[in-house]
Amino acid sequence: AVDVAPELPAARNNLAVVLLQVGRGEEAVPHLEAAIVTDPNFADPRVNLARYRVAKQRHDEALQLIDPILDREYHPEAIRLKAQVLVAQKRIPDLNRVFEMIVNHEPSDPSAWVNLGKLQLQVRGSVPALHSFEQALKLAPENKEIESVVTRLRQQVAGARTKGP
Repeated sequence: AVDVAPELPAARNNLAVVLLQVGRGEEAVPHLEAAIVTDPNFADPRVNLARYRVAKQRHDEALQLIDPILDREYHPEAIRLKAQVLVAQKRIPDLNRVFEMIVNHEPSDPSAWVNLGKLQLQVRGSVPALHSFEQALKLAPENKEIESVVTRLRQQVAGARTKGP
């Protein structure tokens, strides 16, 4: 398809995906870059190239590919890649905003609430984290791990309230 219609960004993206899957990433890069130049608003080649850049520890380059997507629209794969980069870069305030964006757009995803809760626990303490873990438990009531965290956090919050200032 690329030989017949090299101007089609979907064809270049599809070829690049196959090349990436078989471990020929360096051959995939020019196809992804060409797809991006041909259609800068086509998110798939940007996400695929960003994923490749993340794998190569080229985090800033990955963000340069992801951010224009997120400036236009919410994109689940792009936002999760951004979160992965921010974790690697230890950019906690930015990561907190990303996780909040995820739960705002995907409020029925328990893993989004768990991830936000874990971050809140590290940065902001038990009370905000408890709310996030309780949301996750509402969505996944059978999950014993989440239930255990909620129980522990409720005890911590109750203990802090009884101690007072």
